[in-house]
Amino acid sequence: MNVDIGDPLARRAIEAIDEGDLLSLDRLLREHGSLASTRFDGGEGYFTRPYLLWFVAENPVRRGSLPENICAIARAIIDAAKRADAPTLPEQLDKALEFVASGCVARQCSLQGALIDTLLDAGARPDSAMEAAAAHGECDAVERLLERGAPLTLVGAACLG
Repeated sequence: MNVDIGDPLARRAIEAIDEGDLLSLDRLLREHGSLASTRFDGGEGYFTRPYLLWFVAENPVRRGSLPENICAIARAIIDAAKRADAPTLPEQLDKALEFVASGCVARQCSLQGALIDTLLDAGARPDSAMEAAAAHGECDAVERLLERGAPLTLVGAACLG
């Protein structure tokens, strides 16, 4: 899916995420703190007006891969949102967790569990992603969310058999 974001600064930050370029991303976040707390015009469907943090999930699939340092990239964005005192950080974390837990790319790259932990450690609620993960058959994500405190739901139990 092509996620057309009009803001050129946001596009540079997204490119840095996609390339795993933590140094460039960190510089952009320090110079333009609002990047971590702004909803950008663009996207569609469930990914309309995304936050920068949501791009760490690669859901919707845009490239089909994630850089190995995606957890460090997520932490950099989270830290920048905290520095900006972004009131939207809880919403950003919960939705990013939902995208990671329900998407296939993070699992295929063997990064789903680590990304789930990164987002939960930052304050995402484990129950916020349970239904989406189970509905998409992401059983490893369901198990990780249960380990981290999500209650077992009927859909979660069905996913796990």
